[in-house]
Amino acid sequence: MLASPFNYFGGQSVFAKVQATNNEGPSSLSAAGNGAVMPPTVPATPAAPTVTISGTNVEITWTAPADGDSPIISYSVWIFSYVSFDFELET
Repeated sequence: MLASPFNYFGGQSVFAKVQATNNEGPSSLSAAGNGAVMPPTVPATPAAPTVTISGTNVEITWTAPADGDSPIISYSVWIFSYVSFDFELET
């Protein structure tokens, strides 16, 4: 049997119990089966950021992507110019 879609967070254990029914009625519930754990996944790819310039300041903003059921702990931002092709990594 496949229960889909089943909404839960990665890292949580999922258990199941089974009950049989015949013409005489339902059985008691079984004991819980072994817990299956869906591991968290990597975050979704962020959408393109918005870049604004004010004088010599560059401001970069973006919307946080889905976290893959594990909190995002950092972002890496690459700043570059198509004129110079210089890259700078900011974390």
